[in-house]
Amino acid sequence: MSPMSGIAQVAYGVTDPPTAASRWEERHGAGPFIVNPHIELTDVVHRGEVGSLDHSSAYGRWGNVMVELIEVHDAEPAGLLDLVTTGAGGLHHAAVFADDLDVAAAVCEGLGHPEVVRASTSHGVRFAWFDARRDLGHLVEVYERHPLLTGFYERLEIVVPD
Repeated sequence: MSPMSGIAQVAYGVTDPPTAASRWEERHGAGPFIVNPHIELTDVVHRGEVGSLDHSSAYGRWGNVMVELIEVHDAEPAGLLDLVTTGAGGLHHAAVFADDLDVAAAVCEGLGHPEVVRASTSHGVRFAWFDARRDLGHLVEVYERHPLLTGFYERLEIVVPD
């Protein structure tokens, strides 16, 4: 059994999450969306260096998958911003759940997908982004299963994958 779930979320780079959410509702029937500006993160680490990541996102239901419309405003240390910014329109990442982030990270690293960010939300939800662009064309986000996160999915009426 894999230490990670199937895809729970797809995220697209945008330049204005609220406006992008309105377009997605009109064009793709996704939503409703919850917009979180400048999401507070703690314990941000990039390749062993303490860093920062400032992003805003709109989250909505798209079938039985969450769609995230993400705008990365800033990131440090040097080089991280280029790794995590796709601009408008591109697939930014696909996200999966894991019961143990460290075990999932070892699997991703073993696949040749290096960890580029590890952080926690201000509520203690741990996640990491892995650079799978060479194989998949986008980042992979692994977030550790947490009651607040699964509750967020349930609030959007999305079934959390095993």
